[in-house]
Amino acid sequence: MAAKKRSIKKSPRPESTPPLAVATAPAPDPQVASPQAAEAPPAPASPQSTPPQPWTPSFWQRLLLVVCGGCAIFLAFPTYDLWPLAYVALVPLLFAVHGVSAKQAFAWGALSGAITNVGGFYWISNLLQDFGHMSTWLAWILCVLMCSVQGLVFALWLAAVRYVGARLPQWPTWCTALPALIVFEYLFPMLFPWYLGNSQYLFYPAIQIADILGVLGITALVAMVNLVIYESLRFVTTPDRGPLSFPRRFVLIGTALCIATLLYGVIRIGHFDRLAAEADTLHIGMVEADIGIWEKEDPRKLDNNLHIHHNLSMELAERGVDLIIWPESSYQSPYIWGSTASTSDLVFLEADALFVPAFRDAILPAMRLLHTAFGRPIHHLAPMQRPFHLAVARTALARGFEQLPNAFPAVCGDPHKTHLRCPFRRVPPDDIRFFLPGHEDLVPNRMSDLQRGTLLFNQLAVQRAFKTPLLFGSITIRAPEGIDMPYQELVRAPRSQRELFNVSLLLDADGRVLGNYKKVYLLLFGEYIPFAESFPWIYDVLPEAGSFNAGTEVSVMDFQGVRLGMMICYEDILPAFNRRPARAANHRQRHQRRLVWQDQRALPPPGPGDHPRRRSARVAAALHQHRGLGLHRSQRPLGRADPHRGCGDPRSPRPHPLRHPHPLYPSG
Repeated sequence: MAAKKRSIKKSPRPESTPPLAVATAPAPDPQVASPQAAEAPPAPASPQSTPPQPWTPSFWQRLLLVVCGGCAIFLAFPTYDLWPLAYVALVPLLFAVHGVSAKQAFAWGALSGAITNVGGFYWISNLLQDFGHMSTWLAWILCVLMCSVQGLVFALWLAAVRYVGARLPQWPTWCTALPALIVFEYLFPMLFPWYLGNSQYLFYPAIQIADILGVLGITALVAMVNLVIYESLRFVTTPDRGPLSFPRRFVLIGTALCIATLLYGVIRIGHFDRLAAEADTLHIGMVEADIGIWEKEDPRKLDNNLHIHHNLSMELAERGVDLIIWPESSYQSPYIWGSTASTSDLVFLEADALFVPAFRDAILPAMRLLHTAFGRPIHHLAPMQRPFHLAVARTALARGFEQLPNAFPAVCGDPHKTHLRCPFRRVPPDDIRFFLPGHEDLVPNRMSDLQRGTLLFNQLAVQRAFKTPLLFGSITIRAPEGIDMPYQELVRAPRSQRELFNVSLLLDADGRVLGNYKKVYLLLFGEYIPFAESFPWIYDVLPEAGSFNAGTEVSVMDFQGVRLGMMICYEDILPAFNRRPARAANHRQRHQRRLVWQDQRALPPPGPGDHPRRRSARVAAALHQHRGLGLHRSQRPLGRADPHRGCGDPRSPRPHPLRHPHPLYPSG
């Protein structure tokens, strides 16, 4: 029994099958892949995964894209005027920064911006040589430096696009690129401000949106088209699109906005065309003497330059113009006869301009008597001027005044006891109220004046042989606040004791000053040097550089129912400023006609700056631009160009007195 029991214990117990058996699959062999696993589809990407990337360029391809983009931008601006390039110029820049860091995108953007600005502002080097009297190498260094700084707006833009794209990869590029470009264009400071939207000045329907959104609205339109093209190409050039879908919604919305903008422009142009057809006309004569900057400032040529302006102005006056316009700083005469008296009495003003106060008070009753007898001041009668002054000279000798010396008018006035007062020298005082007109007939040339013996104040008068109101550029001088100094000492005072202003002056037909405007924004190096007041030795290094003072306000003048505002030279490319004359002209009477004058010196063709046609569209005004070297142009309201007009063609539209007036922008 014991043996049997032991055998039973050693025998294995049979396993019973459980009622509910659960089959367990064996563990797969890691070395052997099953066919089903190889054919299984990949797991869907999670929302946090990086989206598929489009074609990634090499270094040289990036360089080519950046150069092409930079060149395309400046080629869309004057004087190249290939404006359709602006609608694709940003596309290569966006592709060029694919797959790079924000710092690398900044570097590529800086290169592109420098190329764009050098291509558009290369003429700054010539400007610095002409107006700042700099050497060629220094002018080019400053030009390239300025262009590189202004180009940083593209560096910041592309860096922002890549910075946001790296941290929010699911965001479409346009969500960052469009607002970033507008923000940086608006905030980035520039010496010569310009915007991408300026390139469209020839595309009239597109620029009409400027009256609502300004130039940044045009920039947004151009950027929108670029981004629609970019997003479409990005979809096409992505080899493995995965979850990437065509940006149908953005493309449709962008296309709809562009079409709506163009429709608005077409409707607005038609509206103002109807207003222009009903408007009155103001005849404007624009004198262009084709005198260069060096000839204009040459003391030996001042009187001859003036003689040219007189002949051209007389031709316009014979055509019956309402107003004659001369360019900036066009009236520079070795001697200027005028008065600072605050009166509208024409007889007194003429006497005050010619005679010292002691003799003026004595001769004034006789001049008033002659005025009553002939119905107009004696100096308006050319045949009577010479006999009158011979009689005046004899009367002066009888009253104890000295005979006029041969050196007159350099030697004259109270110090030398002459009855004729000294005229102003080259620059009149800032408070001048009257310019003595000249009424002797014009002669063919300056030598004929000398041979005939034309009275000197007739030869050098700003208005000679024509009685037409005149708007012209000049330079005035005054003593700083708190300094009382006679004019004769003021013109010889050092820079620290006098103030010079670049001004525009409006005269009536008799020479009385109706208004003046002092240039507010001065041209760097040409009209002022930064920090020169703190470091006066800078003028020892650059003795030819300008030292003008800036005006402080935008002044508006009334002329025949038109309100005139002024812009001079550099001010016309400052968008924030060039709206101020239009606002000021329309401030007191919203429906009153208004006119704005813009003056430009002999600058090279504009680069990608604030273009006059876009400004004309923004304020619904005609713009007349007057340059100093035989160049002037006219834009009808809404930015459209008129055919080229010579200086003898005086036609210009007069503003229409409606809620959106049809103002005029005759430019200097």
